[in-house]
Amino acid sequence: MFTSDLEILMGAGLETPYVAAGSLISYLSESACMVHKLFPALGDLVEEEDGALCALFVSKLPAIEALEAVAIEREPTAPAEDGEQEWLIQVEAGALGWQFIYRGFSRPELKSHLVMLEWLPGGFNKLLDLHDCFVAESKELKGMWKIDSEIEKEAFSRYMLMTGGSTLFAPYDGLGFIDQAIASMGEEVFVGKGACSTLRAYPVEWKYL
Repeated sequence: MFTSDLEILMGAGLETPYVAAGSLISYLSESACMVHKLFPALGDLVEEEDGALCALFVSKLPAIEALEAVAIEREPTAPAEDGEQEWLIQVEAGALGWQFIYRGFSRPELKSHLVMLEWLPGGFNKLLDLHDCFVAESKELKGMWKIDSEIEKEAFSRYMLMTGGSTLFAPYDGLGFIDQAIASMGEEVFVGKGACSTLRAYPVEWKYL
């Protein structure tokens, strides 16, 4: 997903369907598509020791108890490294759906729950700043800085995001908000940092296609 499109979409608080010549697809039948609204998602899979956790931003947390989702293997839409695979991740809540592209070297072992974060309109730059601070204060990265400047840390933060070394969900994971949501499954957890007002964990049933 292009960040410029996301900033317009999320920053305005709009739910506008995204159409781009088949770059995103639905596995739903034609008749089902007539009653579903599919939206682009700023989403990713957070790799953990016991599997991959799906996390995505939405304009409003759905009032639903459980979700359905599908992971569709597809031909890469951009040049890929040898062995790299591309997956379309699509999550559905009633008549609403969100989808994003994930790339990796093996089929993701997806967990039976996912986390949705409610977007704060106009929060994209705050989200980037939150990630920059998270990287700058990381104990794991302490000692690697050559000149220990804010510019160096910000540049490395953006490099990690661009190359897939990190995700925009890393600060919420590192600060414990995602674990808190999972521990209180189905309940909203207040965050108020970056571009997230609240988040919630949902049980999810996955299908692989």
